[in-house]
Amino acid sequence: MPRETLEITLGELDPYRCGAEFLGIVAYPDPRDKNARYAFTQTLVRLAILRRMEVDPDWAKGPQVIRPAYFTGSDVLHSRVLRRGTMKLNQRLAIAKFLVIPHLRAIDTGRTARQDGLPATVENMSILAGNFLGLSEGSAKTVQSRLWKPSKPIVHAMCAYVIWSDVLWKKWGRNPDADKQFAFLLLPELVEEVVEIAEEIRQQLFQIEQFTIPEHETIKLVTKWVPVPNIILDYRGMTQL
Repeated sequence: MPRETLEITLGELDPYRCGAEFLGIVAYPDPRDKNARYAFTQTLVRLAILRRMEVDPDWAKGPQVIRPAYFTGSDVLHSRVLRRGTMKLNQRLAIAKFLVIPHLRAIDTGRTARQDGLPATVENMSILAGNFLGLSEGSAKTVQSRLWKPSKPIVHAMCAYVIWSDVLWKKWGRNPDADKQFAFLLLPELVEEVVEIAEEIRQQLFQIEQFTIPEHETIKLVTKWVPVPNIILDYRGMTQL
């Protein structure tokens, strides 16, 4: 059994929260960081709404159902939360890209796991991950102790996002010029796709022999669609349920 199962609610009423919640969990998988996870999720939702206002002025001018809480807090606060959360995501990305994905590729192809011409040992991949993050030379031990360990419970989800974005998007014939990150924050059905891929990868983790991630240390992600309630917008843009 997994350490815990986290449900991401999907729905058209509050679509921006779905992808933001997924990324918030990936950045902060430790339940002790729940406040930081919540703050980062809120900031990502705010960012997605502002981005939509920028690309769709007509939408921005019309009445929309948006939780006021998304716009509480100063710009300085949101910038600080975004900067720290993005740093955490980049750390998860490095771990996924170098320490795990080469082994997932090996499972699919039957070939020896390699990355950038090197055997995909934990030591070699830790060096590459450190270089990717701009860490100082000789940072492999730091990667293993400070980044690899806290990433283990949720690394399958980061792998899923990378594979979905870098491989499957093209394979499925989708628009190569699309802003995939924005689409992920805007469309709940894309979050559902990535969560399904994440669960497939979570099961594959236990086949990798070069390292051990016990199932009871992993986080299982699931999604649940909620129906849109009957909402009526009057001519003043006021919302009534």
